Amino acid sequence: MIRLVCAAGVFLLCAAFGAVRAEGFRVRLRAAEMLLSDLGAVASSLRYEKRTAASIAEKLSETGKLTAFWKKLGQAMEAGAGFGEAWEECGGELALDPAIGAAALSFAKSFGGGDAETELARLEITLESLGEAVRTKAREYPNKRKLTGTLSILLGVAAALLII
Repeated sequence: MIRLVCAAGVFLLCAAFGAVRAEGFRVRLRAAEMLLSDLGAVASSLRYEKRTAASIAEKLSETGKLTAFWKKLGQAMEAGAGFGEAWEECGGELALDPAIGAAALSFAKSFGGGDAETELARLEITLESLGEAVRTKAREYPNKRKLTGTLSILLGVAAALLII
């Protein structure tokens, strides 16, 4: 009887691990979508309002989708850090895939050092590459979620059978 209970426990543990892992995929995808939206707002601010990097971070801390991130970034900039340094300091707060995080960081390191047109051109390139990466992740998400769930359940069944 104890083996049966242990086998059921191991199965449930494996299934729960798969569900948590699948949720991690969703969280990273959602964070990337929100970052893309906020960077679109940065582009609008540059294009139409000609704001500085600090004022853009301040505006996004109130209206952006990643308000906590933008607040911390703004505070780091108020403490004397540049936009790129502040992003590097606060970027760990964003749950992003490494490729998307690296692309965003490379943009942030060069942001705020040139004129508005140059910054806007760099931002448009970044938005295009991030948009493509997000679309790819969105297409992959359902398959990764199903694969993770299936493999965790199969692993749970195999472990339960070994215990029994």
